[in-house]
Amino acid sequence: MEKKRKSATIVPVVVGSLILAACASTPAPSPTPSQSLDMPIPEAIGPMLNPIDEDATLVLTTTATAANGAALTLQMQVHRATSWDDIANQAMPDALVADCPDRYSLNELSSDQWAFTRVQVAIISVAGSADWPAEAAAEVRPRTSSDPVVARGDNITLTGSDTDSLCDRSTLITGPGNFGLALGIAGDAPAWVGWTRHGFGFVSQSAVLSECSIEVTAVGVEQGAQSGAWSERVDDTHCVAGAGSDLD
Repeated sequence: MEKKRKSATIVPVVVGSLILAACASTPAPSPTPSQSLDMPIPEAIGPMLNPIDEDATLVLTTTATAANGAALTLQMQVHRATSWDDIANQAMPDALVADCPDRYSLNELSSDQWAFTRVQVAIISVAGSADWPAEAAAEVRPRTSSDPVVARGDNITLTGSDTDSLCDRSTLITGPGNFGLALGIAGDAPAWVGWTRHGFGFVSQSAVLSECSIEVTAVGVEQGAQSGAWSERVDDTHCVAGAGSDLD
């Protein structure tokens, strides 16, 4: 499979980028949270690719093709890690506390100096392809392991059982949409490098992944990408970059 590479320099896009919106202060009521960590996309426009922001550290794009020929373009944009008290990104710590109120509090995030990595994902139907089948899914990385991940958005399903905490459940793509993830890491502020212990991208056993493009930006290199155990995995089931078990 051919692996595409791009320049590591990001050119700011003129159009307004998607930003985090405030999350509710109560836990999501179902295994598929409907509130988005990104600004809502007007229904008339539908899912759209995210413009690349200046604080992007990693951008991945791939095509997923189901057995019936349906195809989706999958795009992930990982942003620079920020402190738990970053005013512009309060939706992330709020979402973590909302999803796991029995384990986390804003006081704890403060005392343990948490950092949060915002991830934007866009899933677009390829023009002219069939409808995406319900049985085909792609798993989004990072998945919850030692560090919690929370998700908000369209056409996502959380793995695990209803008894599992929402921040302990990984995210599956089930169709076109835009959504956001927040990866929280205790003790990572102000180092900002904990995100590199995780893998980012897409894994699927029920669809074929192709045309995987992985771009590490200059900001990503500054925040520890491509150092230590960092690696990439590109094949017909993986389009992932980073480290750890997320590359499995």
